Amino acid sequence: MVSRRMWFAGLASALAAPYLAFEAKIPNLMQSGGGPTWLDGSAGTAASGTQSFADDPQLLTPTVSLTEILRFDVTPDWVVARWPRVATVVGELEWSGMRVPLITGEGAQDIVGSLTYYFDGRQQLKRILLEGYCGDERALVALVMQSFNLQPEASLHGGLYAARWSRQAVSVLAVQYAPIVNADSPHRRHVILELNRPEGQWRLSLQMQALLEAA
Repeated sequence: MVSRRMWFAGLASALAAPYLAFEAKIPNLMQSGGGPTWLDGSAGTAASGTQSFADDPQLLTPTVSLTEILRFDVTPDWVVARWPRVATVVGELEWSGMRVPLITGEGAQDIVGSLTYYFDGRQQLKRILLEGYCGDERALVALVMQSFNLQPEASLHGGLYAARWSRQAVSVLAVQYAPIVNADSPHRRHVILELNRPEGQWRLSLQMQALLEAA
């Protein structure tokens, strides 16, 4: 029988491919051919981007908490030290992104998916993008409401929370519910969280702008 931990690892591997292809310029790691550059967390050197997260079980070893990862004092060195492998991706506004697979635990409120940090030219963190699945989003909602001042907003397609400045959305959390949830696969709540550094130049990504307009 497959252990619960291995089930989460397999789910994270399956989710990694579509998440790595969100921006049009980012190749899908699960396809053959070239892919984004990988940074080896142990050696700090670049490696081929053609392997998937599933090729090495150690790539999924780190389990992190939401409070550990959702903060704006994160640095590129910390990301490389915290995860064995990091994919470097191209972001908007000339930012560079560092993407990692995400597992916060094995409970219903835990999230499995991907996490991307976007840094400017001075290596200051400007945006955090989290996307994944969970069975119960209340822990994530409570954290973003308390720490980032996101508030509930009306939506026809699940849960929607936003932090606004002069009526302009700064950060957004969207929760989409699956129409049917099976007992053996309860992690069917799709969560997308974009946090932007409130000071300085910022705007929502095109993806989140479209999602907010559709809500």
